[in-house]
Amino acid sequence: LRTHVIARSITLIAKANESSGDVGEVLLVAARDAASEQSMRRERSMNMMIYIVIIYIAFFVFVGVIYVISTTFLAEMANAGAKMAESGTQSGGFLGNFDLDAYTRLFMHASLLQGLSSGLMAGAMGEGNALSGLKHSIVMITIGYLIFTLFV
Repeated sequence: LRTHVIARSITLIAKANESSGDVGEVLLVAARDAASEQSMRRERSMNMMIYIVIIYIAFFVFVGVIYVISTTFLAEMANAGAKMAESGTQSGGFLGNFDLDAYTRLFMHASLLQGLSSGLMAGAMGEGNALSGLKHSIVMITIGYLIFTLFV
């Protein structure tokens, strides 16, 4: 079991033991150092948790807005395009060629990309490594996919 804290403590004990003969004092200093490092790591984690929560809230707001646009606005646009096509208007313009499925698919892909990038950012901020954010990305991508699969 070789971790950063253990390796650092062993090095500290070895160096301090070379310079001082008091093993008890050396062990006390090493214990304080290890406790201090763990305390700082825990404090950093707690301070960054608020940013991870903000990233999740931003993702849910994004997906919520996309959901509302997809279910209300785009549906009305598709209905208006269908009515224009029924009335025989030749210059339907944008509405005449409105493809609801294409826009829904575009919004779904946008939410999946948002989930991927937000998750990586949450990992970078929360744990100091973007690759550790893959778990956040998987959660957000799954939520985005389920919303578009089940509700849109």
